[in-house]
Order: sequence, then structure tokens, then C-alpha cells
Amino acid sequence: MKVGSLLERLNGKSQISDEAFEALVRYACSIFRENELEQRVQVAFEQKFMDFWESKLSYALEKYINTK
Repeated sequence: MKVGSLLERLNGKSQISDEAFEALVRYACSIFRENELEQRVQVAFEQKFMDFWESKLSYALEKYINTK
């Protein structure tokens, strides 16, 4: 994690305080969790949509095409 390394280096050189370091690490972790959750929800939604499409809509479309 590049952000973690950068924050450790800044903290190690006393360019940011321990409190700022902890706050920034918490903030970076919360952004990571939010992005990870968003990605997982997106993947799950896409899979559910494709399952629906394949099970319901493709059958109806095939039936419609075969009646023409």
C-alpha cells in the first residue's frame, strides 16, 4: 500500500504528528473499504442482472423470434 508507506515515511521524519498519522490512516482505510464495498456491490448487481436477463428476458425474446 503506497499510501501507508508514504504516511509512515512522513511520520518517521516528524513531518506529521502521531495524531495526524492515525487520522490519515483511518481516512485512507475508510476510503479503501468504501471503494471495495462499491466494487463488490457492482459485481453482484451485474451478476444478478445477467442471471435475470438469461433466465427471463432471453426466453421471452427467443419465444417472440420463433413465432415470427
